[in-house]
Amino acid sequence: MTQNKEIPAIFQSVQNQTMNDVDALSKGADDVITRLRDEYVRATEDNIGSLERLLNDIPTMDSVNQERVLKEEFFRMAHDIKGQGSTFGYPLLTDLGSDICERIRNRSTWTNDDFAVFKQDIVDMKYVLSLPPDSENDNLKNIAERLKEGK
Repeated sequence: MTQNKEIPAIFQSVQNQTMNDVDALSKGADDVITRLRDEYVRATEDNIGSLERLLNDIPTMDSVNQERVLKEEFFRMAHDIKGQGSTFGYPLLTDLGSDICERIRNRSTWTNDDFAVFKQDIVDMKYVLSLPPDSENDNLKNIAERLKEGK
């Protein structure tokens, strides 16, 4: 049986081509993730702005409208933020959105203390979103600790 010396060269060519394809695919996937993250950040900035505007109006509403706006609009925006934060490198946004959603689920009337907590959550969301994804620092740890303590 004779040995074909070109076969190893063919394998090498296929292996190089496969690695190039994988690299190109990986680069394409990274680009898609970056675009999706950028869209998430823009949408989240819009949602945070809407949460802030609603929060300025809600305390002046009667209790029926407060409950409707909080349980429908405010909740939906916080839930949207919560739903994808971790996916795009902002797990603390998921936690903050979750905090808002839980407070809304567990109440039918709200106090000024509740509104102060919502306001702090919004301030914290803005801060978290101002940082690069997957950031870590003492301020973020303090926010996470506040959420754990339920304040």
